[in-house]
Amino acid sequence: DMGNRIDDLEKNIADLMTQAGVEGSGEK
Repeated sequence: DMGNRIDDLEKNIADLMTQAGVEGSGEK
């Protein structure tokens, strides 16, 4: 199902953004 794939992608992107933000800001 395409919707599920997009959901997965958005989750992965959110994870990457969180990781990048954490590393970039030096927070937790």
